[in-house]
Amino acid sequence: MPYGQGFSEKYAVFGNNQVFDSAAFPTLLQGLWTASGAGNCAHPAIFLQRIAVRPNTWFGVTSAREINVVWFYLNFVAEWEAVFANNQPVRAIIELERSTNSFPNYSTLDTNLSATQINLLANLTAWGVNEADRANGVFSSLFKAAS
Repeated sequence: MPYGQGFSEKYAVFGNNQVFDSAAFPTLLQGLWTASGAGNCAHPAIFLQRIAVRPNTWFGVTSAREINVVWFYLNFVAEWEAVFANNQPVRAIIELERSTNSFPNYSTLDTNLSATQINLLANLTAWGVNEADRANGVFSSLFKAAS
């Protein structure tokens, strides 16, 4: 069911929150799937999508325009783990966090992450951004277009 439809009266106001056309969602899913290595989590799931913003009078957006959005789905990445192949203490921490706390998919309801958990997330995301840009210029291409 498209976003904004089927809400009860209590939640009807959320129907005004849609930014993009629902028809663009399959392209997003396919792009993230492909970027990740077709679901095998070999690579960072980072996807650049050119997408139209819907007019939205609720938020004062008067006309549609296209923008670039870089989507980053935080998944476990085998290439990142391989960076620590010769660092057994770090590998042990990663394995423990994956088995006991679902790293990197920590609960968004529990924000009491430890320093170790925060550092793992920071390292994985920084590495992912760097690798995605190195592989296909997903971030640097945005800055070249602006200059």
